[in-house]
Amino acid sequence: MYANWCYIVRFVVRGCGILSIGLAGPLYAQEGRIEGYVNSEGIGVAHAHITLGEDIGTSSDTKGYFVIDKLVSGIYALRVSCVGYKPVSQQITVQAGRTLSLSIALDEAPIRLKDVVVTGQYAPTEVSNSMYQIKLIGTERITQRGAFTLGDALVQELNTRVTHDPVLGRNM
Repeated sequence: MYANWCYIVRFVVRGCGILSIGLAGPLYAQEGRIEGYVNSEGIGVAHAHITLGEDIGTSSDTKGYFVIDKLVSGIYALRVSCVGYKPVSQQITVQAGRTLSLSIALDEAPIRLKDVVVTGQYAPTEVSNSMYQIKLIGTERITQRGAFTLGDALVQELNTRVTHDPVLGRNM
């Protein structure tokens, strides 16, 4: 009697295992995947925002690549945006069990900002109305000096020292 009981338990367990493996394949196959590359003039755009509608999204890595997986089959509104570039929108179709490969080209759209003067006064002041001596560092000068960050520009132009503290961040 005990031997028969063990045989029945083994049969049920093995049968359920086969059944669950058989069901997992079709359920997984209902999902699609998107792999993509965001670039501008062939160079990867780091940290671009990729969204599908309002609920699904990711960002590109430092080389411009991204992946969104576990997507239900269907039509999605894809939007790619990044600061300094014109956003791109297009409609895409994700199919079950397939990978959609995309290459998305962004056009540069530089953002022009007005000069900002930081002083001890309470109200923003135009450069021409400031009571302090102002040194305006333009884009051309920063480009000529090869400065990539604000810290680089300040070190080169104002002979300031910028240090990095892993706990407190940067200090000037």
